[in-house]
Amino acid sequence: MSSKNYLIESQVLIIVSKQDLAGLNMKDHLLEIINFDLNKDFKIHNTWPPGDYEYYISEFCSLLLIPENQIKTDYFQGTINARLVIFASKHSSAAGQKSLLVHTTGIWGKESGHGGHDHEIALAPSFTLTYAYNKIKELVQHKDLSEFWIGAEVTHHGPSALNIPLMYIETGGTEVEWNNIEACSLIADVILEIVKLYNLPDKEFDLLETNPAMIGIGGGHYAPSFIKKLEKDEYMLGHIIPKYAHEDMPEEMIKIAWERTIAKEKIFLIDKKGTKSYFRHQFIKIIEELGFPWNYT
Repeated sequence: MSSKNYLIESQVLIIVSKQDLAGLNMKDHLLEIINFDLNKDFKIHNTWPPGDYEYYISEFCSLLLIPENQIKTDYFQGTINARLVIFASKHSSAAGQKSLLVHTTGIWGKESGHGGHDHEIALAPSFTLTYAYNKIKELVQHKDLSEFWIGAEVTHHGPSALNIPLMYIETGGTEVEWNNIEACSLIADVILEIVKLYNLPDKEFDLLETNPAMIGIGGGHYAPSFIKKLEKDEYMLGHIIPKYAHEDMPEEMIKIAWERTIAKEKIFLIDKKGTKSYFRHQFIKIIEELGFPWNYT
């Protein structure tokens, strides 16, 4: 994949934390449905924190089991290379909402203990985020998971520095759901479908992308206005800047959000009711000065 000497190179790299109950259950199912081999000679890079890592390889993807929390893995930058990184993870919900979710990562303002770096966001694989969302909806019909909400979250937490397209795919929101084998197996099955996608010839993969990506501005953490657009199959899911991030976000993040959303076509969509008037006018001014298309949701 590259002439650089990376420690790990893979079409798709799946990362699971040993601290994550849901992720471990997803990992167990992945080991059943993908022909992985444990690399017994694997040694970590000297920039990684010490600990007990496990590295599994297959013809089509690889899986890395790490001892630390996934959100604080910016130390991988420069040591791994992949077309896509998938973090298979739990989702925590104080309300206990049962859910199956996708999102990408990044910090719009100041880092506050949740990984990543100030004013830095990951590369958002818009088509793959959308594909995963739709695949969850498709596969859940064959499972006894009718109480689970299928959705997406805004861009939040780390890592932010990997410079590789990445996504989180999660189930939650309490320990009960993290140990729900049916939910965790469904997420693993979706990951397998994504792996198959990334092993298609490039020309076939490129033809699958037909909608523009939306870069969302405004609204709450679970992006209701933008989920409606996904449901209508009008747009793909790009970065989303929630209302709660607007006050601490420097203006240049608008341009960065555009640059870090991967898609052939893109547009800013503004949740008018979900964005304070002052910020809404500021964002529109910046977007228009940059020459980017925009609309209201």
